[in-house]
Amino acid sequence: MKATVISVLVLTVLLIAWFWPVQKEAQSVIIVADLSSQLAERDRHLATDLPVWLNEAAAQAHQRLNILFLDSHQPAGKLVEQLETHLASGVHIVMGCGDSACVRTLIPALERHKAVLLYPASSEGLIDSDQVVHLGPVASQYLFPSISWIRHNLGRNIMFIGSESARSHMLARLISGQLNADKQLSLIDREFMRDSSEISSIIDKAKYYKSDVIVFDACEWIAVPGFISGLESSGASVFSLCIDQRPADESSLYYVSGYYDNRHNPENVRLKSLLGELNPVRINSHWMAQLWQQALDSDHLNSSRQWKEHLRSSNALIASGPAQIDQHLEGTWRPVYIIKKSSDRLTDGEVLMWMSDQPLRPVMFPGLEAPSDWLHFLTIYWRNAGGEWRSAITGSSSS
Repeated sequence: MKATVISVLVLTVLLIAWFWPVQKEAQSVIIVADLSSQLAERDRHLATDLPVWLNEAAAQAHQRLNILFLDSHQPAGKLVEQLETHLASGVHIVMGCGDSACVRTLIPALERHKAVLLYPASSEGLIDSDQVVHLGPVASQYLFPSISWIRHNLGRNIMFIGSESARSHMLARLISGQLNADKQLSLIDREFMRDSSEISSIIDKAKYYKSDVIVFDACEWIAVPGFISGLESSGASVFSLCIDQRPADESSLYYVSGYYDNRHNPENVRLKSLLGELNPVRINSHWMAQLWQQALDSDHLNSSRQWKEHLRSSNALIASGPAQIDQHLEGTWRPVYIIKKSSDRLTDGEVLMWMSDQPLRPVMFPGLEAPSDWLHFLTIYWRNAGGEWRSAITGSSSS
């Protein structure tokens, strides 16, 4: 009897040990987002939603997870120093950045440590690094279709308004190249804003030049009350290239977007019912968490090489439509939409004007100029801007 009891106890202990979930070695993820400037609102899904989704995925897999936050608004030298410290400790997965200025700041450290940045937002598409994986669209996917659509629907004389940043300067150069190839279009003025104090003078210039279309890329100030309506008062149509940001409801501008509220897309319906408000960066942040969970389940998080192999050619039906990471990790094949803001309640404030008939291929160095030429132009901008990829002043979140 005693021997039987002991045998049962031993068997019970063995069964508990066998089925008890094994606590795996902790994984670490670095999240980079603007936490302290006026752009913190733009990056809020990276700072709040993404860590929640990652922690939920880790909990389901009984996986310990350390999330390390970096504020992209701090001085570049300090940001890189903090990143270097984390990467030197063995962390190789980085997620986030709300714009390409942040991405460019991180690239040297990422390449030194062979770490991978999963980037959810858009860029000008002139980034030459194997350590950056774009989930958001690049210029070949949103700029060229936009300019072509503008020519056929809005007018031929264009005024460009951007921020004092590498992104806006390179987009203006890409537009110039496209216009040179199309003699029916002309770029009558280019303006680059450094801070919000220039808004009134920019509006005055828009009224003076009387262009058919104002192409807008000063995304740091798209939410400033009265800015877009002031540009619209010039009589020109306003077209926003701020593809990651949804314009204010009171505007009536046109904009290119990586997301349209398609009620026939089951994933859009599901995610919208679950999360409510959707925008391109929030959708891509959710996809990042899914990609991480899939890699965790398949044991592909142990090195940056495994992580990159997992990402290569990954595809999904996400809320913005079908998406597939390019096999060379140079971007993501994805659809693009052109939308007009409307006050008509029957359209929920938005009218779909155009959409790509299939996911568009990402081209990292588009146009007729060689990659080496683009890198030269970028280096010149960086030097002239005092070693910054964006010299525009975005201020603190309280300003």
